[in-house]
Amino acid sequence: MSNIGKLKLHMPSFLKIVKKDFDLNFYTLCFIGKLGKISINLPIDFRLIVDNNSLVLDSDNLVMWGTTRNLIHQAIIGVTTGHSNKLELVGIGYKLSFNNNKISLYVGQSHEINIEVPKQIQINVLNATTLTATSLSYPLLTNFLHSIRLIKPASLDHYKGKGILVKKV
Repeated sequence: MSNIGKLKLHMPSFLKIVKKDFDLNFYTLCFIGKLGKISINLPIDFRLIVDNNSLVLDSDNLVMWGTTRNLIHQAIIGVTTGHSNKLELVGIGYKLSFNNNKISLYVGQSHEINIEVPKQIQINVLNATTLTATSLSYPLLTNFLHSIRLIKPASLDHYKGKGILVKKV
């Protein structure tokens, strides 16, 4: 059994949590912070206990206890500070550009690759080979960046070190 579920979560004073029932087996937790709002669906056997700006998750479901606690932790971080990752292109002639909510990649192929950016993700281009992506939702951000990474992963060419890298900021 993992002990991650037992860890307390720090809850900032400006964070507001709203519980909504929508089914017999599930309920929704809405986390409202200074950056926005995120909703998480939880099974009914998970209970939240709030004590002096700390949050404890209590459950009889030991299988999903640690995972659910980390989903709540990611939601709290998302609405208070936000999640941010960096995407780097490494290789001669590799470059990227961002305009009209599309990322254009030039990564050694005969044509450019255009990728539509979801509305919940903000892109900041640092230079011709590096961009920073920020979002409230950590799973959305990492899935988006790793789908870009699959175009030309740097791990396949690890001797030369060429490809697309995703780094946590």
